[in-house]
Amino acid sequence: MGIILGGGTLAGDLGGSFAKRRMSISPGGKSLIIDDIPGTLTGLVFAYAFGVATISFYQAAFLLLVGPPLHVLANRLWYALKIKEVPW
Repeated sequence: MGIILGGGTLAGDLGGSFAKRRMSISPGGKSLIIDDIPGTLTGLVFAYAFGVATISFYQAAFLLLVGPPLHVLANRLWYALKIKEVPW
């Protein structure tokens, strides 16, 4: 299940990066929706498509609602701790 979720998340991130380049957003540029939603969403889609999802629809919806804000908060924390160069 971890390989499927990880692969789906990476595929979503790759697709988001591709979309950002098409919209002329530079590498490392900020796009809140494209940076946070596709990875979470495609990870879950892959898990359901490959039949390895062990969570309910409501749990998946919870992840989609809570995951992106947690991602934003974590990025800001890493920036404040000087681990990241940009806060996104």
